[in-house]
Amino acid sequence: MYRQHSHRCSPFSPIPIHPYLYYPYPFRQLPEVKPDQFVKSAQNSLILLTDARTLMTRFQSKDYARRIMQAAQSSNTNAVNELLRTSGITHLPKVKYNPDGITLDFDNKNAPPCCYLTLKLRWSEL
Repeated sequence: MYRQHSHRCSPFSPIPIHPYLYYPYPFRQLPEVKPDQFVKSAQNSLILLTDARTLMTRFQSKDYARRIMQAAQSSNTNAVNELLRTSGITHLPKVKYNPDGITLDFDNKNAPPCCYLTLKLRWSEL
C-alpha cells in the first residue's frame, strides 16, 4: 500500500497512497482581469487618505483634540462635525464615538461606491 519515490531525499521513505490524490480536480476558467475599476478605486482612495492625513495632523494639536473630545463627551455630534469640517478636509467622515475612542468612516460620496477608509483612534488609557 506504500509507493517508493526516487525523487525524495531518502528513496526508501514510504508515502501513503490516497485514492483521492490521483484524481485532479478540473481547472476552472477564470475571467480576464480588468484593472480599470481597481485603478479608479486606488485614485479615489488617495483623496480619502489625504483627508485622513489632514485630520491626523490636526489631532496632534492638544487644543483641537481637547475640543473634539469635549464635544464628543457631551454627545454634541453637531459640534464634532463642525470641528471636523473646519479642519480643511473635503470629505466629511461619519463619526462614531464612545468613552474609549472615536471612529471616522470616510467614503467617496460623489462617485459610485469604490472605496472606504475607516480610522479608529483610542483616547482613553488602558
